[in-house]
Amino acid sequence: MEDRLKAELKTVRKSFLRREVVDFRWKGKELAKTLNSDASLKNLLYPADRLALLNKGLIRLSSVEIYIVPYGKHQCIRISQKGGTFHPPADAFPTIETFDAFDRIAQHIRSVANVRP
Repeated sequence: MEDRLKAELKTVRKSFLRREVVDFRWKGKELAKTLNSDASLKNLLYPADRLALLNKGLIRLSSVEIYIVPYGKHQCIRISQKGGTFHPPADAFPTIETFDAFDRIAQHIRSVANVRP
């Protein structure tokens, strides 16, 4: 079960020299396939304007890396963003859209694991 629920968000880049980020794909097994098929989740996490900011260098790439790791020993699943450096204190907290996206990810986890809250 743990293997089915592990997923990691990776960037898809185009161009050899500039390496511009054009999309994001979930890597993993069953959960990753489910998350990749959810177009509204992708729009929640990374709308087109955020991709533009990323490619202009105005936001850091580390702020877009998300990991889903199950912990069988504790019977839980951790959804986390890879840390980065935050300058204003407000940047240290996720946005409302990020919380909504994490809630949607949790719904997909429950559907793959066949668990009800």
